[in-house]
Amino acid sequence: MGARLEDVVKATYYLIDITLRDEANAQFCRLWPAPRPARTVVEVSALPYSAVVEIDLVARAT
Repeated sequence: MGARLEDVVKATYYLIDITLRDEANAQFCRLWPAPRPARTVVEVSALPYSAVVEIDLVARAT
């Protein structure tokens, strides 16, 4: 509990439109300074609640 952005080791972005990848990447780079966590981008056909993006984060316990 109490994880911070610095504790994130992996981010998975689920996008309903892969053309949003550049915008997602720009936000990722603004949010995390180097060294950045590992990341994966996956295009999906739909997300709950009509969302455009969903982000799953894995953080290390401290």
